[in-house]
Amino acid sequence: MKRINKREPVFFTNFIRKNNPVEWNDIAEIRDNIRTYMLSGLVPNENIEQNTIPEQILKFKWSNLFTSTNNEYFGAKYKDNTYRIKQEEYQHLINPSTENPNDYFKYSFTGEILIKQVDINSSKYKKAELTKNAFNLNEHSLVEQRQTVVKMVKLYFDQQFSIDEIKTHVGKFDSLVENIFNSLTNMHE
Repeated sequence: MKRINKREPVFFTNFIRKNNPVEWNDIAEIRDNIRTYMLSGLVPNENIEQNTIPEQILKFKWSNLFTSTNNEYFGAKYKDNTYRIKQEEYQHLINPSTENPNDYFKYSFTGEILIKQVDINSSKYKKAELTKNAFNLNEHSLVEQRQTVVKMVKLYFDQQFSIDEIKTHVGKFDSLVENIFNSLTNMHE
C-alpha cells in the first residue's frame, strides 16, 4: 500500500458535470481514460491515485476513485466480494490520498505486511488491522512477490547499492524497498 496524491483531470470533471452519472456503468466510456490517467505518473516524483467512500453523493467525486488490481483474492474486489466491508467501516480504512500507509505498516523480511502500532486498543492499530484484513494484504501471492523483492533488496544492499539505485532496479514496491533497506541499514550499524 502506498501514499497517493490526487489530482483531478479536466476530462473527468467535465464528464461528471455534463452526464451526471448515477451508476458505475454510466462512466463506462471514460473508465479506460480514468485508469490510464491514475496509473500514468503524470506528476514527476509523485504517486498518482487510489479509495472509495460509500456515500452515494460522493460516489463520483475524483478524490474517492482509486485504481486497484482486479483480483478475487486481494484488493478492492476481495474487499467488496469476499470480506464484504460494511458501509460504516469505510471511514475506518486507511485512505492513501489523505494518509501515509507507511505510518501504519511495516514489512517483515518474509514479505508480510505488519502493523506498526503495538497498542491493539488504539484507533491507529484498529484502522491498520481493518485495512490489512479488508484488502487481504497478506494474501499468499502478495507475500511471495514481496519475498522476491526483499531478496533483491538484500542482494543489492550487500553490493552497496544506494536506495535510489535499488528502487530503480526493482522498479516498484518503493515503500517495501525503503522499509527493508532501512531495516538492513539499522542492523548493520
